[in-house]
This record gives sequence, structure tokens and C-alpha cells, in this order.
Amino acid sequence: MPRASLTVRTLAGCIGLTLAAATPLSAQPASVDEMQRTIESQQVQIESQQQQLDAQRDLLEKLQAQVEALATSNAAPATAAEPAEPAVIVKRPQDTGRPQQGPRMLDTKSGHDLESPTGSNVSPNRAAVSFEIPELKTQVGIFGFTEFQIAYDTNGLDSSEFDTFLIDVDDSDPRTTFSVNPSRFGFSSETNLGWGRVNTLLTIDFNGKLDQADPRLRQAYGEFIHDELDFALLAGQAYTTGLDLKAVPETLDFAGPSGAFARRQELLRFTKLFGRKLFIDVAAENPDNAIFIAADTETRLPDFYVAAEWDARTRYFDHFRAMILVRDLKAENDLGTRDSALGWAVAGSTKIMLPFLDPRDNLKLTVQYGEGFGSALKSGPFDGGIDPDDGKLETVPLFSAFGGIQHFWTDELRSNLSFGYVNADLPGFFAPNSLESNIYVAANLIWEPIKNLQFGFEYLYGRLENFDGNSGNANRLLWSSKFEF
Repeated sequence: MPRASLTVRTLAGCIGLTLAAATPLSAQPASVDEMQRTIESQQVQIESQQQQLDAQRDLLEKLQAQVEALATSNAAPATAAEPAEPAVIVKRPQDTGRPQQGPRMLDTKSGHDLESPTGSNVSPNRAAVSFEIPELKTQVGIFGFTEFQIAYDTNGLDSSEFDTFLIDVDDSDPRTTFSVNPSRFGFSSETNLGWGRVNTLLTIDFNGKLDQADPRLRQAYGEFIHDELDFALLAGQAYTTGLDLKAVPETLDFAGPSGAFARRQELLRFTKLFGRKLFIDVAAENPDNAIFIAADTETRLPDFYVAAEWDARTRYFDHFRAMILVRDLKAENDLGTRDSALGWAVAGSTKIMLPFLDPRDNLKLTVQYGEGFGSALKSGPFDGGIDPDDGKLETVPLFSAFGGIQHFWTDELRSNLSFGYVNADLPGFFAPNSLESNIYVAANLIWEPIKNLQFGFEYLYGRLENFDGNSGNANRLLWSSKFEF
């Protein structure tokens, strides 16, 4: 503080001396030409001095900002005479409105369809009540919501999710279902280390069985964040690194569009931030989820993911993310034949802003291609199978894409038009009823009159086509109410 104040005073003195040193006007020039030259000379000096004043003014403004920042950071700590804080402080967070466009940081409060800080590619949570423990520098949060849905299906899907993989090619009778499966509650904590943080998250929903409410572990992980070195280490069960949460469209359907990396699984992930614009994720994830036709899954090595995200956050462009997956696939059929193969995938995802009608309007898009990664996708095909003719494990090449457009009619009313597409190139020895391709379309209208209350209506269409050419269609009308706490 004293050094900054002294610098300000010194610069102010310099400005005064500079003004005092200005060359005086000549008293009585001898001729008109001399007078003109004198005037031009004085104008040059005045312009030069004005430039110096502008430069010094800019410097003073910067110094003043530094002084104010130092005054804030050096605020006097509480004295012993002040009353001691209680061991636990219970408080509700203030309503700050919609997420603000602040600088990006490594933080767990990030992800799905939010403009808040991102980095570790995890889902967000908004604590309803938080318990602050000053001695441990820890804040514990409790959050959740209850969600009730009514679904009418023209080709009855016995599921709370609109999964095109389950469409009956022979058609089923229409049916109406009631569900509270999406309801969720969770606990979070954040411990401040001064130079970093330790965060934890535990969430549970009720989608363990698709046809009735059944508790299920959703996410459970711990995360260490080093704020000075800008890296994070996450371990536990979380969304797979293959999914860009900020590029997932908003649907009332619980599971979202076909073609998306739909798994939350055990993983170990390292995240590094470079210059507040570039994130790198490197992860080793559970390989047990591979699925083969007529063969059992065996594992040797974990699935490896590498993802890089450029975080632009401009008016028209939010971010771009690229991902690479490498899998060691191994299977054994009923005859005891074993073989292994390489599975892989590449993906690109983005969120583009469309501020023509509303600054929040956006387009989200993800495109993926590879072999042997269908089991990781919603409504994806088998990863591969052992060819009975030569005993070789053949992987299934596939292409998938999903995305959507979001429009805000008002602060309380918004709509989403979403799609998903999966197309596989199946080997000739696959069963005739094996999934080859599917399409997913959803359109909704969501009304959020207050922060913790939401009502919505959604129309969904799905189409499935099997290897033998048989196909089926399904339509769903979905009504949803959601009450957060």
C-alpha cells in the first residue's frame, strides 16, 4: 500500500513538472512568418505534452486498480476480541440468478448446459443447504430434486428412458407409464487448502430398474485441485471422459439422445489447465463395459481417453473439444476361443452461440467415429464378436452424432430441438436381429417460473433398423414436473 501510494504521488508530481516546463509563447514576433512558425512550434509541443498526459493517466488508472486490489487482499483479520465462530454454520446460498460469464477455473461446479466455470468435465450441483465447518475450512452441501413424469408410448417401451435400442420391430400396444425414477439427491464437500481444494461428490437416483423406482449410485468421486499449478486429479465414479457435458442438449427424457457416451463409470482422470483457455484431460477408465455378441468379456488394460478443450467463450463461439479413445478388447466364446483386438474412437464436439434472438440461444453438436466402442453409447451396437470361421475378434465400425438447438422465448420459457443418430457396419456373421442403426428426435417446451420449479412437455420420435432390414418406430408424449431443494 505505501509503495503504491508513493508511486501515484510521484507520477502526479511528474505531470505537474511537465506542464510547468511548457515553452512560453513568444512576446512580440518580428513578422507574420515568425509568428506562424511560433504558433506551429507551440502546437507541436502541446500535442506532445497531451500524449504524455494520456500515457500518464493510463498508468495512474492501472496503479489505482492495483492499490484497490491490495487494499482488499490486505484487509485486517478478525481480532481476538471478536466473538468466536460456531463450529458449524448452516446457511442457504443466495440466489445470484443465472450463471455469469466469469473466468474459467478448474472446478467441480461445472458442466451440463451451464455457462459457469468448467474444466474437470463433471456434472454441476447447486446446494440447497450448506454446512460450513470453519476449523476444517470445509463446506458440506446437500442438494437434489424430485421429478415426476407421465409418458404415453405408441409402441410401448417398458422403460423410464426413451431408448431406441428397445423399440419393438413387431410393434407393441400403446401404454401409459408414471415414473419418479429421475429423482435425485446428493452430498458435496469443498475443503479449502489455501493453495488448492479437495472436493467430493456423492449422488443417488432411482433408476436402478427402468420399469420401477429403485435406488442407484450415480456418482461418487473425490477431486484434488491445485489452484497455483492449475491441475486436478479426480478418482471415483463420474461421467466418462468421452462425453463433453457442455455439448449435451437439454431433454426431459432422462437419458438423452442416442449416440452419446452415456456411461458414468469408475475412472482416474488428470486435468491440466493452460492459460485459462486450454484444458487437457488424460484418463484411465473401467474396461468391463465392453459387450460382444455370443462371447464373454475379458479385460487386460483399462480404456484410455485423451481430450483437449479450447475454451473460447466469445459471443458466437463457446468452446471446442476433441477426444481420442483407445480400448484393449478381449473376448472368449462358448467354444473356448479367445482373441483380442484394438478398439478406438475419435470425437469432436462444440457449442456455438446464436445470439440473434436471445444471447443464450445456442447450437450443440458432437460427431464420433471409430471401431469397437458401441457399448459406451446410448442405443449403441455390440463392440464386436468372434468370427466362427477363423476365430478372430472383429470390431464393429460405427458413426454417431447428436446435438440440438436451444432457444429462450423468455427468462422463464425455453425450447430445445434435439437429435441422435447411430449407424454401424456389422460383420456378416452377426445375428439378423442385431441393431444396425437408429434415429432419435426430441422437441420440448420448458417453463421455469421460479428457480427451483420446472414444468415441461416433450415429444419424442425413435426409429430402429436391424441387420436383417426389419425396422420399428416409436412415439412418446412426455410430461414432467421437477421440484428442486
